[in-house]
Amino acid sequence: MIEKIKKFSSIVSKSAPHLNIVYNQASTIFLASLIGYFIDIWLSTDFIFTLFGLITGLVISFYILAKTIWNK
Repeated sequence: MIEKIKKFSSIVSKSAPHLNIVYNQASTIFLASLIGYFIDIWLSTDFIFTLFGLITGLVISFYILAKTIWNK
């Protein structure tokens, strides 16, 4: 039982940097889209700011991904 826990712990610790990248991408895209959505509600516009927020979130998340990969 203890060997299984140690093996699981080592797998989780090895996958932590990859999970960090995924969480950064998801949160960046979600947050930028949410900000655009609330700007659309505030200005009573169509989904133009939501779309702009989504594109901005994608660009920022890919920048973070490239920066993380190139630093290794």
